[in-house]
Amino acid sequence: MADTSNTDPDQSPAPQTDAVKEDKPMEIHKPKPVHNWREFLSEIAVVVIGVLIALSLEQAVEDWRQHQQYLANREGVRSELSYVISNLMRRKEMAPCIERRLNEVSIILDSAEAHQPFTPPNWIGSPNSFVIRTSTESDLSRSDLFPAAEQEILGPMYSWLESVKQFQDEERLAWSHLQPMESRAILSPEMIADMRAAVGEARMENDRLRFTLNWLHLFAVRYGLSETATNEWISLRPKVWPICMPMTTPREEGQRMMFDYQETYK
Repeated sequence: MADTSNTDPDQSPAPQTDAVKEDKPMEIHKPKPVHNWREFLSEIAVVVIGVLIALSLEQAVEDWRQHQQYLANREGVRSELSYVISNLMRRKEMAPCIERRLNEVSIILDSAEAHQPFTPPNWIGSPNSFVIRTSTESDLSRSDLFPAAEQEILGPMYSWLESVKQFQDEERLAWSHLQPMESRAILSPEMIADMRAAVGEARMENDRLRFTLNWLHLFAVRYGLSETATNEWISLRPKVWPICMPMTTPREEGQRMMFDYQETYK
């Protein structure tokens, strides 16, 4: 007997849906052909506008970054200048003592030159010099950050600070020529001449420093820089400025008091 199980006309193979799905080709949208110049220019415009938007956004981000860097550097410059100016303004505290000491020395020289007796000074002292260190001048000179107008305003400040350093060095040298007067009851004509020249040099440097500090004060007021900024270093000051100690102060006592500092920082 023949097997007819596989020849039933009513039976049909099950549909292979998964295979059909897997074999379905990917749809690819082909670019439409450009039929005229208007469509061509429209396509070009879309591309150009997209590129311009991307470049504009990139430039905006770069401009914002540079502006933030400018603000940070500008604050650094102003803060540093404020601290330096505040430190230098402490010289005003001993300014009257400088004038008084130079007058006292001149009186002694007059007496010595006239062969009149005088009381030998135990202590001459000298004006304190203030350390000036700056690190932001190179930032200010960057033309890509600071506008030319602002460079012209802040730039001279660093030149004035260099002048102050020079004047302080020359002042220290002048006062060093007055130190030999301590404990001397007799001064030779050569010593008198040298000391008179030193007094003149000390007066000139004092005038230069006073003039320059006045300019720094006016600058600080005009451009809103603090003259009272303080930190743990600026706040350290001697209880008595050495130049303000009486000439009768024993030298040992004067040297000890030179380093007797008090802390005023809060």
